Parts: sequence; C-alpha cells; structure tokens
Amino acid sequence: MTRRIKVLLTSFPSLGQTFIAQELLGLERAGFPMQIHPMIRRRAARLQPVVRDIEAPVIYPEANPAKALWQLISAWWKVRSKPGYPVARAALMSRPTPLRFYLFCKAIKLAQQLDPQCDVIYAHFIRHPATIAQFASLISGTPWTCCAHARDIWLSDNEDLTSKLSSVRWVATCTGHGADRLRALTAHPENVHLVYHGVDLSRFPVDSGRRHANDGSSPDRAVRIITVGRAIEKKGFDILLDALSRLPKTLHWRLEHIGDGPLIDTLASQAESLSLADRVDFIGFRNSEDLLDLYRACDVFVLPCRVDADGDMDGLPNVLVEAASQAIMCISTDISAIPEFFTSGENGLLVKPENADAIAEAIRVAITDPNLRQKLGTAAAERAKAHFSFADNIVTLTALFEEL
Repeated sequence: MTRRIKVLLTSFPSLGQTFIAQELLGLERAGFPMQIHPMIRRRAARLQPVVRDIEAPVIYPEANPAKALWQLISAWWKVRSKPGYPVARAALMSRPTPLRFYLFCKAIKLAQQLDPQCDVIYAHFIRHPATIAQFASLISGTPWTCCAHARDIWLSDNEDLTSKLSSVRWVATCTGHGADRLRALTAHPENVHLVYHGVDLSRFPVDSGRRHANDGSSPDRAVRIITVGRAIEKKGFDILLDALSRLPKTLHWRLEHIGDGPLIDTLASQAESLSLADRVDFIGFRNSEDLLDLYRACDVFVLPCRVDADGDMDGLPNVLVEAASQAIMCISTDISAIPEFFTSGENGLLVKPENADAIAEAIRVAITDPNLRQKLGTAAAERAKAHFSFADNIVTLTALFEEL
C-alpha cells in the first residue's frame, strides 16, 4: 500500500531549502501522494523552478486568530478521547514549556486529520516539526518519520533527540557527521539512515569541459571566483573577503557573491574598507537555472564555512556539490561533513576554518595553476556523478517509505 505522506516543515516554500523541494518533487514523481503542512504562514516571494513543479497541496495554518482558536477547540474535542491522547499529554507535561505547549496545539490539529491506515507523518528537521510529528503520532497512532539536517541536529539537546529517536520509525539524515551523532543517542542505530541530498543531474547536468586557462597574470586573464549562500555568519564570507585582501596585489581576479541575507550590507562595507569594492560584486538571489550558467562561467568556487557563535554549522552545503558537478575547483574548510565529499588535494582544497591566511594561499594556488583547477574540478565532477546523484537518493527514500 502506498501511504499518503503528511509533510511537516517550518515554512514552505523557502529559498534556502531548495533541497527539500527537490526531494518532495522526487517522492511525488515516485508515486507518493502527499500534503505539505508548514508550521507558519510564510511564503517566499521568489520561487525556485523546482517548487513550481510540485503538485501536492500546501495546507497553511489559519490566519484568522478567532478561526484558528475554534479549529483548535474543535480538534481537541475530537481527539481527547483517543487512547493516545493521555500518553501525548503526559509526554508534554514531562517537559512543559511554552514552546512545547504551542507545538502540542499544532499536533492536536494535525492528529484530528490523520488516518493511521493510510497516512504517515514525515517531518523535515528534527527540532520543532519533529516535535509536532511525535505528539501527533502519539495521539493518533499514525507512524512518523523524519529527515534531520544540520542546524536542527547540532542545536537540539541530547534528551530531546533521544526521546524522538525512541519513537520515530526511521530518521534519514544528509551527512555521515549528523548520522554519527544521532546513532550515538539511540538504542536502535539501524533506524538512522544516511541519505545525501545529492545533486539533481537533470537540472545540473555534469559539465566536464575544459575550463579557462586564466592565471591572474593580467587583467585579460583575471580569474573569476564565485561563492553562493545566504549572508549569514556560518558561511564565513567575512573570512573570504579578509583572505582576498591578503592576495598579492599583482594577481587579477573578481569575486561574485550570489545570495541575499542579513549581512549583505555589512559585507559590502567590509569590501569597501578593504579596498576590494571594485573587484567584488554582490549579485543577490538567482534561481537554479541562472546559477548553472554562473557556475559554468567561473573558474573557482570558494565557501569558507565555520561554526557560528550559537554552535550552528553547515553539514555538506548543496552549493558545493552543485559547483563540483560542473567540474569547478572548490575551496572550503574541513568542518562537519564537507570532507565526506572532498579530499584535499584530490578533488578540491580544504583548510582549517577561521584561517584567512590558509584560504588566501589556497585561492592563490588556484588562481595561478589552471591545470590544477582542471584536475581537481574533473575529479570532483566524477565524484558527484558517481556517489551524489539525487536520483539514487530518492530510490533509498522510496524504499524506506514502502517498508512502513
């Protein structure tokens, strides 16, 4: 029996979570009917093309407070007699907080809609959406599953993760680094599955053609550097600008930053203060179709990821795998799951985080050695195609859902 998937996530669609839309589209095309239930009523003003291809209905929360309250009361009246309701309430009272009470109310509404015979709950992120899923599963008896990512794993406490891992049917997670943490917290590590997001090779067909022979020796041989991501602390864009300021003045290069975010103005001011403004372009958001053209026009991709002040960090950034699929030499740091794709000196260059000097040296080497760029970029594209295909990962997820 093909179950109907009730997908829980914080918001949908989200510009920074194209990988989720890509996965949902893949599951839909694999034959799984689904409904998408965002926690909050927030919709990105700009959409990636993949979002437009998803046919599943999106069930947003009621915007009218009075109607939302009436819906909650009505749902509570219907589920309060279910055998699982006292169990879920006891779980709530074991750690009563305002946030958990809010999520419990969300779960009551969801549980009232569920049919345990044909539904499965699938939470994206093992923090708040998974809390709703766990409560709703306890109330209704509907099985729940989860996909954990990066921030949600590292910023969740052990007690919360252990509780969820004890009741979830299975958890998929997109890095071995994250999988190791989750497996260490459960008596059933076999229920934690490593499923890389991968790159959709139909949208990013592998390009292994020869790159430019630019070596930075003159203005007409300037090397084009690209970086992609929201302007937030964990991406390390401030370190990248600092590193670029340390390059020999005789080298010719340009940097393009693709993305928006809260630190854009700060980064632009930093570029100005470092006398880099004439070499750095902040292009803003671009959709995946435009991004493919930008990847193929550049010489080097740099993303100096770091652990931010809150302990948040990327897992394996999808933009790194996308860039690698286009045979672009990539430079990044050796934190989290990035070494699961890259081996420094074989298919990219990795340095320690927070080290502007090391980033600068890696960039200098990349600028001045086109043959090395070609060699490492080609090896990265081969790895992306062989081991990080999105289609292969959908096969894995399909099998997990069919086993329920």
